[in-house]
Amino acid sequence: MFTKIRHKILAADSTSSLLITSSLLVFLVAVQIMMSDLYVPSLPAITEYFHTTPELVKSSVAVYLLATILPQLFLGPLSDAFGRKKIIIPGVMVALLGSLCCLFAVSIDMILIGRMLQGMGVGAVSGTLRTIPRDLFQGRKMAKMVSTVGLVIGVVPVIAPMLGGYLQHHYDWRAA
Repeated sequence: MFTKIRHKILAADSTSSLLITSSLLVFLVAVQIMMSDLYVPSLPAITEYFHTTPELVKSSVAVYLLATILPQLFLGPLSDAFGRKKIIIPGVMVALLGSLCCLFAVSIDMILIGRMLQGMGVGAVSGTLRTIPRDLFQGRKMAKMVSTVGLVIGVVPVIAPMLGGYLQHHYDWRAA
């Protein structure tokens, strides 16, 4: 599957196809990192809203991180066997479902379930995204793509809590 796409991208050698592929990859990497850090400034507001303990709300961070681990162990090798797209698209859908669960949560339990789903979805996408630059690019193009992804991985964790704080302050904890 990716061999056909790779040949089209390399054969075309067009700036637009490279830009689209690179942009999509960078966007997915940024979103997966933001899901872990964006809502952290809202933890006190979530605690107050659901009238629960700070420890229980903080455990949503642990639930998320633990849920990212298992999919990476199993779905990475499956993406090699069945194709990246068949793993990435369902992973994005599961993460989106988790986000919707958190958005419409009426209890802290729904937040925990939503965070678990987000983690599982991000875990499915995470392991697969790291292999795509090697699948699609060679030489200088691959070096550029890997360095761009590295830059995103370095910058987004710094920006995400600030953006989350802004959203929390101006809108509501559900916005983050």
